[in-house]
Amino acid sequence: CDVPNARLRMQYNGGSTVDIDSSGNIHVPSGSGISFSASGNFSTMDSEILDDYEEGYWTPTIGGHVSNGTTNYGNQRGSYVKIGGIVHLNWYISWTSTNASGQFRIYGQPYTAATTYGTNYNITTGSMMFDSINVPYQYGQMLPYLAHGVNQIVFYSSYHTNGWSILSHDSYTANGGALICSISYRAA
Repeated sequence: CDVPNARLRMQYNGGSTVDIDSSGNIHVPSGSGISFSASGNFSTMDSEILDDYEEGYWTPTIGGHVSNGTTNYGNQRGSYVKIGGIVHLNWYISWTSTNASGQFRIYGQPYTAATTYGTNYNITTGSMMFDSINVPYQYGQMLPYLAHGVNQIVFYSSYHTNGWSILSHDSYTANGGALICSISYRAA
């Protein structure tokens, strides 16, 4: 028992130390975690160690692939949860004006998307509500999209007869709008 540090420490044969603090929190060494190796395995499994849990906030910002320009915001609220290698983002962003140009993008995510396994294993879409934005297809839907190995979110609209079309800045986005979105992805 480590009285000065108010922790109960456990160590086996000079190995790494696991401790329990006075609040009841269990601390494991960096790079270690909870092993779930007693369960059955799928043939392509990479790890059975849960080694990270984190909750926090991030600040979504508007930009474009040609120019990020200047944006006047009403709200920039984002939260995230990271469990192992999976990150789940939520955000609400509203703006009154922007002069960003090119494809409409959201920046500021706490983690870049993974590059492991190959390009098409890490792409993901999410869900959203939007206001005062001109979607590429009049009767289509629009979704946030996060590509392989990037730290930016773009938005695609799709329609059953026309495929996918990326959202670009126009007079609608220049004069303000709002997005409430979520997306989950594998972190690098």
